[in-house]
Amino acid sequence: MKNDNYAEETLMESKLSTPSIIGAVFGILVAVIVTMLLTMIAGTYWSSFLVMGIIAGGAFCAIFYYAFSKTKLIVTNKRVYGRISFGRQVDLPLDSISAVGTTLFKGIVVSSASGAIKFNFLQNRNELSSLIRQLLVDRQNKANISTPIINQEDSSIDDLKQYKELLDSGVINQEEFDAKKKQLLGL
Repeated sequence: MKNDNYAEETLMESKLSTPSIIGAVFGILVAVIVTMLLTMIAGTYWSSFLVMGIIAGGAFCAIFYYAFSKTKLIVTNKRVYGRISFGRQVDLPLDSISAVGTTLFKGIVVSSASGAIKFNFLQNRNELSSLIRQLLVDRQNKANISTPIINQEDSSIDDLKQYKELLDSGVINQEEFDAKKKQLLGL
């Protein structure tokens, strides 16, 4: 159990996946190799443009990595919270979540009345989405299980009316009706 005011249990947690980091590094390596090959083929005129391309590609990869390096998703029995792109914090009570889905780039989309929130590049996306779905189903099942509340007073009045009809039709006598009336009204 976590030791906080929510008194909830962390069921699953995920952080940035390794493929996103490898993808950013791979993008930089491909840009460098292509630049080297084109520089050898085209000469120095194109090389200055390609170097600027590599710098731009490297900057893009750095921004990409920064944007998603703090991605984190924690699922508890009461809420879903964590960080999305650029480290923005998100905290959704389980009761406010209406749906969950998966996206490209190993992501999860959590939908609520206020919109959809995407957690991209998660290590265990499939397990997390299955867990959230199961929590939503469990919540729905709990809401559907409602015991009907029978008002004892209304039930007694209905029974008394039925016994009055039996008295009026002559099926029971006045003594039987009075005894049942006392029993039903608790007198």
